[in-house]
Amino acid sequence: MSKLKNQSINLKASFFVETRFLSYVKQGSPGAKKKSSFSLVFQALETGFLSKIKDNNLAIEQTILGDFFINQILEQRILQYHPPDTYYDRLEFRIASETKQIQQTIQYEFPILRGQGVLNENKILGNYSCRFRSDSQKGLLNLRIKNMVSNPKRDYFINFLLLNSLKFSTENAGFADDEKIIYFQLVGLTLNNTFENMYDDFDEIIEKISI
Repeated sequence: MSKLKNQSINLKASFFVETRFLSYVKQGSPGAKKKSSFSLVFQALETGFLSKIKDNNLAIEQTILGDFFINQILEQRILQYHPPDTYYDRLEFRIASETKQIQQTIQYEFPILRGQGVLNENKILGNYSCRFRSDSQKGLLNLRIKNMVSNPKRDYFINFLLLNSLKFSTENAGFADDEKIIYFQLVGLTLNNTFENMYDDFDEIIEKISI
């Protein structure tokens, strides 16, 4: 059971949502852990946003949004690449305005999820960076994996996220009388690296949303 207070995440159209997943691998010594993390940055697409909410603002409980991203990212896309000794137990949200100003930072603890080890973990482990040539040419994304640059493999998890927005129904957030759909589009990715800012038009894609 999480000891963290359940908070509301306030979203508006075009806001950015950084989802930072924290994991660890148990080491030989009792209690010793090797920690790691990766971050995906999404943008709430204006075309699918609520029109009847005041000021186009939508408050979603962190547990609801957290469980949504855990299912869409970890359970469906990531855990199959990790061996069973990899454990996930925490998700950190950072919400930023369309001008990249941070609005909220929220932590969400969840029951431990373990890697399934059914696919090649080398496709998710390593030092990643990536670049979009322009916002309208996301298909030209390159991944830098262990100092090598190549196009993503067809079965690599990033392909799905590039080609498909994540669909979130407001019915799950308690708005059943006025159900709308919010689409989250991937706009950033890397592992264990911090950059100072997000460049215009996503010329460089980063892990952290910074002021």
